[in-house]
Amino acid sequence: MTAIEALRDYAAKQEVFNGRLETSLDGVKGDVDEMKRLILELQTSSGPISEADQATLTALEAKGEALATRLEAVDDLTPPVPPV
Repeated sequence: MTAIEALRDYAAKQEVFNGRLETSLDGVKGDVDEMKRLILELQTSSGPISEADQATLTALEAKGEALATRLEAVDDLTPPVPPV
């Protein structure tokens, strides 16, 4: 295999990797946007915590866990830095 062929092969693999990473990051943005919406919903709720508020808090906790899992998956996609 020539150097050019090796670079083309690498570039094709990198393009696939970049697509996977982009998809995962888009999911993170969607998760964060949804959490912001739910937090705003809670902030505009007045009075004591209602059943609906508690359901929103529970949903936020679940979404926070899902976001952490998604971020861990993004981290897992990223190859380690090669030694210098």
